[in-house]
Amino acid sequence: MYQIGINIFTDYLKDNALETGTVSPKDVLGFKSKLSESYSPQTINLRLSAVRSFYRFMVLYGYLPFSPAQIVKGAKRSRSTHHKRDQLTNAEVHTLFETCQDNGLGIRDRAILTLMLYCALRRVELYRANLEDLTTKQGRLVLWVQGKGRLEKDEFVVIPANQEQVINSWLNVRSGDKSEALFTSLSIKSKGERLALRSLTETIKDRMIEAGIMLDPLLKPKKDKYKHSRKSIHSLRHTAITNALTNGATPLQVQQMARHSSFDTTLSYHHSSDRLLAPAELLISYEGG
Repeated sequence: MYQIGINIFTDYLKDNALETGTVSPKDVLGFKSKLSESYSPQTINLRLSAVRSFYRFMVLYGYLPFSPAQIVKGAKRSRSTHHKRDQLTNAEVHTLFETCQDNGLGIRDRAILTLMLYCALRRVELYRANLEDLTTKQGRLVLWVQGKGRLEKDEFVVIPANQEQVINSWLNVRSGDKSEALFTSLSIKSKGERLALRSLTETIKDRMIEAGIMLDPLLKPKKDKYKHSRKSIHSLRHTAITNALTNGATPLQVQQMARHSSFDTTLSYHHSSDRLLAPAELLISYEGG
């Protein structure tokens, strides 16, 4: 993602006849302004973070006396506690699993979806997962996870007993692969290699499109891509977290499952779930009036 950010930045410099070594804070501010025409605050901040990292490197190794990007603030993000992505309905979850046929590809993809919908795994966590990370702990099948912002696999998720067979079925399919990766490619060109993050993303997206949960971008103008959809790949993780809360899990239990560094993040899911299940509006009464 940082490489993408740097590529966009260097394209901006070329378009404006600027050189990386002579960029001023004003130029970086112009870059930020240009990004605001097409990207969300979150994406803008990711691109700016890439630029700041690049110039920190330049200063550290003596190529520049100071970083022109350091004083440029990021884009302001909404303070809303409402999630921008909706969870999947139970029917959508079942339909999503039904897209996975009983063949190698379907068995692998079902295992991927299972870890997202039952263990709230992120895409990058699935990508980083190795066979050796799958083990047992006190009789339960668990997967050790290198979470967001982590340097090592120091947290684990518990795979429900009724979903263990899904994972084992995939292990039987990939048994001949020599890669250390848990999820490997089944394509002719890269068979047996770690499933690339991009391929993993496209795999999940294709399943969601087939299930009718997401719209096929080929059927819409590019500028309107997913514009009216509140369900994305992240909705799978969102669904797991919300479903656990809805079915009685405590916020602390869910924080451990979701590996949220901040308890406030977990509470935002709890509040959103509780808002519809037990709305204060239903307690309002004007009896005798």
